[in-house]
Amino acid sequence: MNLVYVMDEWMNKRGWEHNPFNFKIYPDLMVGYDDAIQQVSEAISADNKFSIIVGETGAGKTNLLKWLVESHEDEREIYYMPKPPTNNEDLLDFLRDEILQPGFIQRFRHSYTLYNIHESLQDELDEPTVLIIDEAHEASMDVMQWIRTALDHVDNLSIVAAGLPVFKETLQEDVNTLYSRATSIVELESLNRDESIELVRERIEKAGGSGLEPFTQDALLEIYDRTEGFPREVLRACNDCVVHAAREGKSIIDKDEVKDLVDRIQPDETDEGAEEDDEENETSIVASLNLTDKQEQVAAALEEEGPMSSGDVVDRLELEEEYSSRSHAVRSVNNILKRLMENDIVDRDREGRSYVYYLEDGSE
Repeated sequence: MNLVYVMDEWMNKRGWEHNPFNFKIYPDLMVGYDDAIQQVSEAISADNKFSIIVGETGAGKTNLLKWLVESHEDEREIYYMPKPPTNNEDLLDFLRDEILQPGFIQRFRHSYTLYNIHESLQDELDEPTVLIIDEAHEASMDVMQWIRTALDHVDNLSIVAAGLPVFKETLQEDVNTLYSRATSIVELESLNRDESIELVRERIEKAGGSGLEPFTQDALLEIYDRTEGFPREVLRACNDCVVHAAREGKSIIDKDEVKDLVDRIQPDETDEGAEEDDEENETSIVASLNLTDKQEQVAAALEEEGPMSSGDVVDRLELEEEYSSRSHAVRSVNNILKRLMENDIVDRDREGRSYVYYLEDGSE
């Protein structure tokens, strides 16, 4: 039977008007990140010149940016750039055609270049204006240098740039004069357990459903453990479960369904070589803690090797092969370390531009 028909029938029984777990962005469903929202919103309202938002793929950067657009469009002129220009010509075209919007005669009389367009922006922008740039890590060095110049010469222009963590590192290392102008730096990590469940609830209710049905509470806790709270991964896991339930004609999605499905479509993340023998367990701090398998692996690595960065942990446990990229492996370890810190098992110290982590129980 056609899967589209099966899905439609299954969703209709639950009153869903559409699949709640597609990747469509709903700015009105901004779940979690309360501190980040407040920080960037205050920066926009205060006309702070430059704000940075960084987060891994799927952390919710675009959703946050579109929420900012909707929330502030009545008080500010806001321009949203889904991707930064890849060259000077594209940047010039955007500034001229989207922001300045000169008439035919003005365009004919004025020869715009990146070296003089900030003068026109200064003259024309008589109200606070915000330029929001998504995927800013893809911006060229020329584009970032122009942004630095514009921030200094256009009084009513503020810029919010969002990208992967490498964007912040690039600014620090290569365009520090721009990085130093950032008055607000927000790092999106992941949702906590309650926020992840609330994301599912609001998505279902947005589609016309009720509460968490068809998911059980335990099923969503299992999804949270598997996805580590990254919004896009939560949605992906829920979508896989819904499609499977529709295909199998199931009305309830429980913990076992989640485990069976995820185990079939993802590689097992356990490390068979990570088990310690009985003699080691007797003296191990980690062995006495109630941890998940992956948490125990990370904590054991810190116990054995001493302070390490998240990247060092990835290398020590050879985790890169288990994920689609090294950045995904580091992201996973960062979230495990975050949970261990929340439980007072691990602490961290800044070392240069990064952090090193260690067991709190005297392992530093």
